[in-house]
Amino acid sequence: MPAEKRKANSAAGLLLAATLLLPTGAGASIIFQSATLGTTDGPSVVIENDSTFEFALGVRFQVTSTVQVTGIGGGVWSLTQRELFGELFALSGPADLPSGDPLNSDPLALVSFVAPTSLQDFSVPLSITLTPGYYGLVFGAYPSGSVGGVIGPEASGLMTIDGSDLPGTDASSYFEYAATTIQVSPGQGPQCRVAGRRIRQRALRGRRRRRARTRKFRSRAGSFGFADGTPVRPFPALTGKGVKRSR
Repeated sequence: MPAEKRKANSAAGLLLAATLLLPTGAGASIIFQSATLGTTDGPSVVIENDSTFEFALGVRFQVTSTVQVTGIGGGVWSLTQRELFGELFALSGPADLPSGDPLNSDPLALVSFVAPTSLQDFSVPLSITLTPGYYGLVFGAYPSGSVGGVIGPEASGLMTIDGSDLPGTDASSYFEYAATTIQVSPGQGPQCRVAGRRIRQRALRGRRRRRARTRKFRSRAGSFGFADGTPVRPFPALTGKGVKRSR
């Protein structure tokens, strides 16, 4: 999908996404988090997209039960409130990578937001249901022309990389899109987070219980009979042969 079309599709929700940066503790649990939050004066990578270079950063993670995602976030910020985007991609396995330019691909979900001007723990609203499997979370930037044609780090997003990896994440979990190539990006510390809740399959379990009770009842009903072993004969149909009909 062209970048212009994808940006237009997300423009309607941009103001809402930009103004509703929610703290992690706003009623959502953490489904996945790659690392702890780094420090403002620590090392950072630049999330950019200008006329000469595009760079996006992502992380792979696994979902073991069906979940309802309510937001994504992490240690992403910008000195000039740059317009960034976050995406979720489905992966075929733990070693798979998204294919192609993140800005011109078809992700499972996309959200645009204006990054905060300081490093903080935040989450931007994003709603999607994920089933068990492997996924990639990517943060990238729209072309610099979207912020008045300014080109350079001052118009880009930043991700600190001096946090500590959490269990389940290691150097091979991270990947990057640089220029035209997407590849594993060995390193540690960029905090990427998916917030939401686990979906409890109560309705499905309820249907299974009702079916089990129905099978049990039918099994018992089929064993009814007289004490001498003579089975119970079914009632004749009202319109069956040998039934006298009323006039």
